[in-house]
Amino acid sequence: MSGDGMRAVTVRRPAPGLVGRIWRGLGHPVVSLASVFCALYCVVGVYYAERREGRGFEEAPQPRARRKNDLGAAALVALDGWMYANESTLQSLSVMRDMRNDAVARDEYIAQLRAVKDELGASRLAAREEMVPSALIPENSVDVEVMMQHSFAKRLIVSQRLRAVYCPIPKVASTNFKRLIRKFEGFSDHQNLTRAHSSDSGLVRLSELAPELARQILEDRTYLKFVVVREPYSRALSCYLNKFHTRQISDPEFRRFLGQLVGWKYIGDAEVTEADRPTFARFVNAIWKQLPAQMNEHWAIQSVLCGIGVIPYDFVGRFEELPEHALLILRALGKSAESFPSPSEIGFLSTEANTQLDAFYTPALRSSVREIYHADFNLLEYAI
Repeated sequence: MSGDGMRAVTVRRPAPGLVGRIWRGLGHPVVSLASVFCALYCVVGVYYAERREGRGFEEAPQPRARRKNDLGAAALVALDGWMYANESTLQSLSVMRDMRNDAVARDEYIAQLRAVKDELGASRLAAREEMVPSALIPENSVDVEVMMQHSFAKRLIVSQRLRAVYCPIPKVASTNFKRLIRKFEGFSDHQNLTRAHSSDSGLVRLSELAPELARQILEDRTYLKFVVVREPYSRALSCYLNKFHTRQISDPEFRRFLGQLVGWKYIGDAEVTEADRPTFARFVNAIWKQLPAQMNEHWAIQSVLCGIGVIPYDFVGRFEELPEHALLILRALGKSAESFPSPSEIGFLSTEANTQLDAFYTPALRSSVREIYHADFNLLEYAI
């Protein structure tokens, strides 16, 4: 009996069925994270499995129609490459601050810079303010410990001396920037380009830092977080020209890149001959079949390589405006007296890909490259 004289009645609910038990289980925080990861993994797996079926090397894949409102560009990046088991990551990827058109976001960001003007100095502050329209800052932050589990944390170069974080992207003047950073860090062999790209370059990566220090650096406005990107059509062709079109068959690097492109099971121990040199169509189609995690860094998706949409980049420079943007970066680093080395100065010959686009691209190949790099076209705002 209850206190008011009424009999307490226990209502027994029927045991939930299989679907009900699964639904209730998703409420558990650990299961929730696992379920997000599994869902993303399955979506990506199906997406790329469809790509790989029935495609010959020379066949140009046809793009699937996309509804613009299905997924935001940044969410597509998440599905294509990052697959975080963290809901906040997906949320942060879908909302970016519009530093070019949103006056409130821009003014708030500039106020944060001016709050550290004593540490930056007048010249560096002026350069940083000039960079603001090209900043790409997520609206929401991502847990650093989650972030550091992913491949781009091993790519990001951290210079506490320069107070800078730089993400090198192959085929986007990354050799020039690595050489300069090693010079500013005091390495006597900074002109050694082989060392600049090696694992013993002496450059510190974000993944090597304690999570708390990494978080402090990423949140510190005195640190310049920057990356330089390239128009995907030009970058893909530049990669092909450098790694396959002009490289000697006898070069061991040719065999290595070919194995990473078409798969080692097709190469085996057989001798590589001129007949194995891929055409540009075969190169594009082979990339089209690969998962983002399988892609060699030279043709990988730039957004995935550098966590663009997750890392708060103060400046996203453009290869197409490299002379101006490189000097702006040097000013922001407090190195305005330095000059940015040209490819010829460091003995690195340009492929001149920009002048050969029409010679290599067909409408079908352009369509394929648009699909492979749709995240870069959308997130980095390159014209399709």
